[in-house]
Amino acid sequence: MWNNALAGGQVGVAQTRLMARIAANPRIEPAVLTAGVWNLMADAMDVSYIEFERRALMWEALADPIGAENKAEQARQRRNAMMSQTSDGGWDLHASFDQVGGPEFLEIFSHYVDREFNRDWTAAVDEHGQGNVQVSMLARTEAQRRSDAILEMARAAAACPPDRARPLPTVNYLLDAVTAEAAATGTPMDPDRYRDVIARTDRGHRVNPNAIIGISLWAMIRRVVLDAKSVVIDMGRSQRLFTGHARQAVMLLEEVCIWPGCDHPHNSCHADHITSWSERGPTNPDNGAPLCARHNYLKEQGFTITRDDNGNWHITAPDGTQIC
Repeated sequence: MWNNALAGGQVGVAQTRLMARIAANPRIEPAVLTAGVWNLMADAMDVSYIEFERRALMWEALADPIGAENKAEQARQRRNAMMSQTSDGGWDLHASFDQVGGPEFLEIFSHYVDREFNRDWTAAVDEHGQGNVQVSMLARTEAQRRSDAILEMARAAAACPPDRARPLPTVNYLLDAVTAEAAATGTPMDPDRYRDVIARTDRGHRVNPNAIIGISLWAMIRRVVLDAKSVVIDMGRSQRLFTGHARQAVMLLEEVCIWPGCDHPHNSCHADHITSWSERGPTNPDNGAPLCARHNYLKEQGFTITRDDNGNWHITAPDGTQIC
C-alpha cells in the first residue's frame, strides 16, 4: 500500500526512505508495524516532512523502547569534541553531544550568536542610520558570527573562576503528563499514542522521555496547562507575571476592577494574584483578578481578596472588617 501511495505521488521519497528504515527494525513486531503503518502513511500525506519525521521517530521509539534507550546511550558514549588545524593555518572544530547536552549547548550558543548579530547591526546603524541597514551590509557573514560566538563563549568561561556559581541556561523540555508517568514508572507506552506524546525541547528537538525524567531530578519543573486550542493559560509557579493568554483569561473574569465601587476598565488594570506570589500563589486564572493600580497597591497593604464558590469577590481590611 505504501508503494502504491509513492507511485501515485501521495507520499514523498524522503518519507518512504525513513519508513523503510523503521520497517527494517527487527525489534518491532510485524503486527505492531502493520497497525502503525496506516496512521503513519496518513501522516506522510498530510504533514510536512519535518513533522512526519518527528512523528515517525516517536512511533518507533514507543514501538521499540529498548532500541530508543540504546540510541540515547550511544549518543552519550560517542560525545566528543576536537580541533584540527587546516592547511591554511586556520582551525576546524568538530563536536557531538547527547540528547541533553545538545539542547543546552544550543541554547547558550544561540544567545552568543544573537549577541554577535546585534553588535554588527548596531555598528551598521551607527554608520548608515536607522532604517538604512540591510543584512548584506553587516561587517561579518552569519558563518563568521557563529565562529566568533563560540570563541566568545570560551572567553566567558575562562573569565569565570571555577568556584564561582555560573548562570544556568534556560532550556525548556516539554513532556506530557501521561508520558511522564509512564517513563517515571517504567510502564510500556502504546505506540498508537505517538501523535499525543510530547517529549522535546521548546525548539522542537526530540528528547527521550526517560532523559527528561532524569533532568527533572535536578532541574526546575514548570507546570504548563493548555486549553482545547493548545493555548497556554497556566504556567505554574515559575511564571511570576500574567502575560499573553494567561493575562487575557484573567481579564475576561470581570469588565472593571473588582474593588467595590471602582469602575476602572479591566483593559487598563493589572492582572494581579489573589493569593500573592510571595505567599506561593500560582500564576493561573483561578488565582488572578483585574485590579487598578490604586487598589492593587491597597492589596499589598494588608487587604485580602477571596472569591467564593459562586464567583463573588470578598475583600477584607487589615483589621478584619469585611468590606464586601
